[in-house]
Amino acid sequence: MTVILSRSWPYFFWALTVLSVGGIGLACLNLSKPQWTPLSASLRLGLDCYMWILAYWLCRTSLLQSLNGADLSPTEAAQKVTIYHQMLANSAIWVAVAGVITLAFDLRRAVRVGREG
Repeated sequence: MTVILSRSWPYFFWALTVLSVGGIGLACLNLSKPQWTPLSASLRLGLDCYMWILAYWLCRTSLLQSLNGADLSPTEAAQKVTIYHQMLANSAIWVAVAGVITLAFDLRRAVRVGREG
């Protein structure tokens, strides 16, 4: 089976790399000072916002260009790619809802820690 990704894949790769490095940096900050501070709460809010926007963008982008396989006809491959894109596009609303809920909790934490700190 050969999976061919679209030309937008490098943007997702580098965006995920930035997200991973930011998450590692925040984890190191939390190891050095385990309680929430205004800085760490704000960084978590920013990273989560970035992550949910990236996840939504991933659902709305046609990332898979084509499939090739020995037992797969071109028509079947095109149908599978279309079904995959439709499933991702249909799940985008749920990704957005989960993102809004997560960001509401992160914002609440940032405001609460800001008042305490």
